[in-house]
Amino acid sequence: MALMLRVLLAALLAQAAVRAEAQVRAPHGGIGWVEQRGGQMPSGAQPMGRDTNGQSLYVCSGFHRGGQHPGKLREGFMGCVIGFGGREFTTERYMTMTGSGRWTPAQGGQVPARALQAGNEADQRPLFVCRGEFRGSIQLGKIRPGFEGCNISYGSAEYTLNRYEVLEG
Repeated sequence: MALMLRVLLAALLAQAAVRAEAQVRAPHGGIGWVEQRGGQMPSGAQPMGRDTNGQSLYVCSGFHRGGQHPGKLREGFMGCVIGFGGREFTTERYMTMTGSGRWTPAQGGQVPARALQAGNEADQRPLFVCRGEFRGSIQLGKIRPGFEGCNISYGSAEYTLNRYEVLEG
């Protein structure tokens, strides 16, 4: 019985490893996504921003209120930090981006044609990754057609940046 349980456990662990590897390798122009929880960060994550304390920020996409919202992750966070409804939220369940893309300057709500979709609103409107300068840092956030700029979260609130960059895959 113990041997059968060990064999079953080994098979389950092997399947989980294959699924995790598939998530990392899922290409989108050299970009992949890894599902995580509670502040975990994959080894293939690339710094895409910088917090006010100098720590690197990584692109994540957190599950919140029926949607999946691009945001930021760094060491010490307990999950993906996103802006939503004018406030800042930490989502325990999220996807972390691996690999890198190209940043394209934009302003005033523009979304480049090749923008990387990294989530969606609850009504399925696509959300894209953006970043911008804010209080001496480079914060990560989200944009979609209809927004006036890049929406970032910082210090318990959500802000809109008029000048920003959008990630292309």
